[in-house]
Amino acid sequence: MPRFALDIDTIAFIRNMLDGKNPDPVHALVLAELGGAESIVCYLRDDLKTVNEADVQLLRQVVKSYLNVRSNITEDNIRTLMRIKPDMITFVAPGDVSNVEAQSVDLNMYSEQVKDFTAEFRSSGILSSVLLDPSLAQVKMAAKL
Repeated sequence: MPRFALDIDTIAFIRNMLDGKNPDPVHALVLAELGGAESIVCYLRDDLKTVNEADVQLLRQVVKSYLNVRSNITEDNIRTLMRIKPDMITFVAPGDVSNVEAQSVDLNMYSEQVKDFTAEFRSSGILSSVLLDPSLAQVKMAAKL
């Protein structure tokens, strides 16, 4: 069965590039859920080019379906998300600030952080995932974690 998730990053990025008020990502997510979206996805970046902490807090209150927040593996972002408690956190690597796309995590560099943060999320009832390159070595390492 096909599933539909709305990624609101582009909407937040445009809002931030313009006046900081419109278009409103929350309006978009409400319309998306009314239209059948089963999940809302956003990216809490270190440089806040897309959503910021206040946005994610508001999203947590408004989203009726499922909230998946992608996050760089940084202590500040992880602590913020532990307070907000989205349904899922997807770890992504700190990326190039000129690009709004999420970058895959190199588990050779971040395995301990992923292991520790995943255990912490699990104990709080938050699911976690990792954006990986589809190489056999990375998939095997993820399975071990």
